[in-house]
Amino acid sequence: MGQTEEQFEDDLLSTLEISKQSDISIRSFVFPRNQINDKYLSICAKHGIKSFRGTEKHWMYDTSDTALLEDKKHRIYRLLDTYFNISGHNTYDLNAKNGVFNVASSRFLRPYSKKLKILEPLKIARIKKSMTHAAKNHEVYHLWWHPHNFADNTEQNFKVLEGLFKHYKNLNETYGFKSNTMSGIVDNVLN
Repeated sequence: MGQTEEQFEDDLLSTLEISKQSDISIRSFVFPRNQINDKYLSICAKHGIKSFRGTEKHWMYDTSDTALLEDKKHRIYRLLDTYFNISGHNTYDLNAKNGVFNVASSRFLRPYSKKLKILEPLKIARIKKSMTHAAKNHEVYHLWWHPHNFADNTEQNFKVLEGLFKHYKNLNETYGFKSNTMSGIVDNVLN
């Protein structure tokens, strides 16, 4: 968060102008390293940004102090939380903050790891249980990942993703669970 509000607004306006030249409409925002600055949310709203990706509401995901992001204790807890339900399901009802909807993270889909392959079934089960919890309770479940995370062990990563898609389809058919983009989910709420 090494810039002023004015610098953030200038950067955002430049981004919006560049995207407009390519017929791209930006309506959602992900803060770098999930370091959300509440002062910037009203700037986002002012320029048509309707949603941002917030973080899980548990101390191990607190990004307000950058030192905590790399703190060994926090990193270990976040890794364990991938496989064991320490922080909860992280499902929620959608809410707005400073005029922008917080489409908070429920789970980062960690890439397949050969070193931790014995724990893969636990990771997948944790995600599926939370997706099911969200579906049954008509809540939001926000699973995200970086595409480059799938570069190594591509086959295993896509196999995991395919299994999650199949589980989603089952939840969709059983509970009417819907998949959407951050902007799309906000559009549904506003309409």
